[in-house]
Amino acid sequence: STFHPLGNFLNPALALLGQGLRKSPIWQKLNFANHPYLCKGLYQIEAKVRETVADNFFFIDPTGMELSGIDGFEKWCNKRSFNISQKANEFRKVIEKYQKKKHNDLLDVSGRINKTFGENCCVEKLFYFDFYAVEVFGKTKMGQKLLYAKQGQNRTKIKAIAAEVKPSIVKMIAHHNETFA
Repeated sequence: STFHPLGNFLNPALALLGQGLRKSPIWQKLNFANHPYLCKGLYQIEAKVRETVADNFFFIDPTGMELSGIDGFEKWCNKRSFNISQKANEFRKVIEKYQKKKHNDLLDVSGRINKTFGENCCVEKLFYFDFYAVEVFGKTKMGQKLLYAKQGQNRTKIKAIAAEVKPSIVKMIAHHNETFA
């Protein structure tokens, strides 16, 4: 039997995708393999993993198209020939590891700045909203947004980022006002 990509089976529909069907004798047995354009979503991801990806993954492709959640994750994985299910589980573990370090929606990195610049540096407390990048997956959702907003000097995107982080900052200020009152 001859092995053909599944895409070749649907030659007319995939002509625009550059998939050509080779002429084969009618009696020849054909096997078809999954094609990424046709088999979107043919993988299994647990509900909690899917939720983590949906809430935390953000990808901007080279054309500037913003893809978030599962759609962005699929494109990111396919571009790198990764198994989507395996990478989704790995992504959840990485995100959970960093989310555990958050308190009141922020990361307190005061200790890190004191280690770097000494105990009496000019900053008493320092907080991050999110890490800029994480291992394997690169820039976080906020890291991607920040990079493209500032590179493009896009005030609308910068204002959207400010609106996104504002509730966490207001919450932190209220918490520290109570602490010092």
